[in-house]
Amino acid sequence: MKKGLTLIELLVSLTILSIIVTLTFSILLKVKKTQDDLNKKYRLTEATDRIQKELEDNIRFCSRIISGSAASIKLLDSNNDTIEYTVNDDTLYKNGCPISRVLLDSFLIFYHVKDDYGQTIAYQDLGAVDYRPPNTGGDIIGVDIFVMVKNPISTSDRVKIKRRFYVRLRSPRDF
Repeated sequence: MKKGLTLIELLVSLTILSIIVTLTFSILLKVKKTQDDLNKKYRLTEATDRIQKELEDNIRFCSRIISGSAASIKLLDSNNDTIEYTVNDDTLYKNGCPISRVLLDSFLIFYHVKDDYGQTIAYQDLGAVDYRPPNTGGDIIGVDIFVMVKNPISTSDRVKIKRRFYVRLRSPRDF
């Protein structure tokens, strides 16, 4: 009796081995791609958190909102320094300096104003609001911000972070 493998047995075992190796590598590549996507999403989430915190802190504790539109807001901070946030070429700027390296896919601001009758109205442009002294109607009570960021390095539209947050201003009586 001869010991050893026939050519057919060798070919079948090599075919099975190559199928197993191919499946293993394809699974590993899929896991790597998923990990890369999750890392991109995590970095975008962190950048969005920083943008949200920056906007929330400065808007919530400002002494006054000077002007605003759907893509910009100008306010006075507690030291009476002017802070202006604007969007230009998919980048958010604070006083002319970019805040983050992420690109904005969307950025909208709605200003919630209480009218003479106590109703809250949302405006995208404060040019339409009649500015009056606090507590006489026309008070800005909050700012609703919608942000969608995307990775500037990736051309894939798969990795985007959407965030909507509302910043309630201090009572006009506190100013």
